[in-house]
Amino acid sequence: MFKAIARLVATRLTDHQKSLADCIKTNEFMHVYNAIIVLKEILPVFPLSAVIDLTGPPLNQVIETFIEKEERGDLKILARAYAFCLISTTQPN
Repeated sequence: MFKAIARLVATRLTDHQKSLADCIKTNEFMHVYNAIIVLKEILPVFPLSAVIDLTGPPLNQVIETFIEKEERGDLKILARAYAFCLISTTQPN
C-alpha cells in the first residue's frame, strides 16, 4: 500500500515538473512568466528532494538553460531570482 502511494506521488511530482519545464521551454512570455511565478509560490513544497530527487535537478537545468539563452531582462531577472531561491532551499544550513 505504501509503495503504491509513493509511486503515485512520484508520478504526480514528475508530471508537474515536466509540465512546468515544458512551459519554460516554449519561450512564450506568458507561459514562462506564469510557470516561474507558480514555481516561486510552491517552492516550499516543490521540488522536495526528500520525497523524490527526480524533479529538482531537471527543473534546475531547465531554469539554468533558460537564463543562459534568455534576452528579455524581466524574465531573466525572474528566472534568476527563482534559481537563487531554489539553490538556497536545497543547500543545508
